[in-house]
This record gives sequence, structure tokens and C-alpha cells, in this order.
Amino acid sequence: MSWQLPCDQLRQVEAFMDLSKAFLFFFITLGPIKLIAPFANLTASADPSLCRAIAWRTFWLSLLIVVVLALVANRQMTTWDISQDAVAITGGLVLLLWGLDNIRGLRHPVKPPEPPPDPTLSLATFPLTLPDTVTPAGIAAIIYFAVSAPDWPGVFLLILLLGAIMALNLLAMFTAKKIMTIAGGAVTLAVVGSVLFLFQAALAVEVLIRVFTRMGVFKV
Repeated sequence: MSWQLPCDQLRQVEAFMDLSKAFLFFFITLGPIKLIAPFANLTASADPSLCRAIAWRTFWLSLLIVVVLALVANRQMTTWDISQDAVAITGGLVLLLWGLDNIRGLRHPVKPPEPPPDPTLSLATFPLTLPDTVTPAGIAAIIYFAVSAPDWPGVFLLILLLGAIMALNLLAMFTAKKIMTIAGGAVTLAVVGSVLFLFQAALAVEVLIRVFTRMGVFKV
């Protein structure tokens, strides 16, 4: 006799798996690992109060952008008659190319820019919010999951996930200088970042395989 979960429990498990996948995508593309080094570098000569002000402004600007993106994507993609498959293919390609580009960049690292002698709050807008926090891959991930979200319950949970990621970013900015001064801190970030980029590329391929399978292009 085969054993099978009841339909309600099965839907709950699937919803949990989707949320887990969304959190992983958001952590990789919007999360703190890629933000620590730029923040520490750009605010190297800033006093603690200015660092906190820059961190808070980056947090609020990033949170505003990702929430608006989630709300607009959930509504407008239907209005514009753009299918979920089209969004999934486009998002998967963006995530794959961005991940591969970052993996390739690990072999030929770019020297970080010199920190500004007189840092100001404007750093929070550029480059800390855009493009260091809200990356092109992050935008693609938000649109992909927002379009897949089932109306308000799903969108609300999506916004909660995005808020949690932005809170992690704020904590990372508060501790960025301490992390970078720890022996091996920069190397550890580079290793973790490379693993996350590999995960991102693999997840992007998985998205593409699933949508092509659903469309009948692949049979697995």
C-alpha cells in the first residue's frame, strides 16, 4: 500500500518549500554577505555615528524598494499579460548569468575602489542601496516569487521574508568593520560568497529545468 499525505498537508509542505527556496534566493541575491566588504570599505574613515546613519538609510531605502517591487510585480505582470513561464525563464537566465559572472570574477578579482576621504549619507543611495544591496539578480528573484505568490497571503509572507533579509543586512552593516578586522574575515567572506554564487547558479538552472519541463520541452 502506498502512503500519501492528505492534500491539505501536501499543500502546506509545498508552500513551506517555496518559502524556503525564496528565502535562500533572497539571502544570496539581496543578503548581507556581499554587502559587508563594500560597506566597511566605503565607511572606513567615517565616525561611528555616521556609519550608523548610513546603515539605517541604506536599510530603509532598500526595504522600500524591495516591498514596492514585490507589490508592483504581483499586480502588474497579470495586467500586462506576462505569463509566469516567461517571468521564470527571464528570471532564471538573469540569476544564472549573474551567478556565473560573479564566479568568474573570483578568478580575476577587481580591486575595490578607494574609500572616499569624506564619506556622506549619499553613500546610502549609491552604491550601497543600488547596486550593492538591491542587485539585478535580487530584482529578478523578487519578480519571480511575487508573480508566483497566491494573492495577498503569499505576497504578505514574501514581504516578511524580504524584511527579514533587510534586517540581516542592517545587522551586517553595524558589524561590518569588526568582521573585516578579524583575522581571515575577508577570506572567509570570499569563500562563503563563492559557495553562495554556486548555489545561485544551480538554483537558476533548476528554475529553468522546471519551467521547460512544465512546457513540455524537457521530459525528466
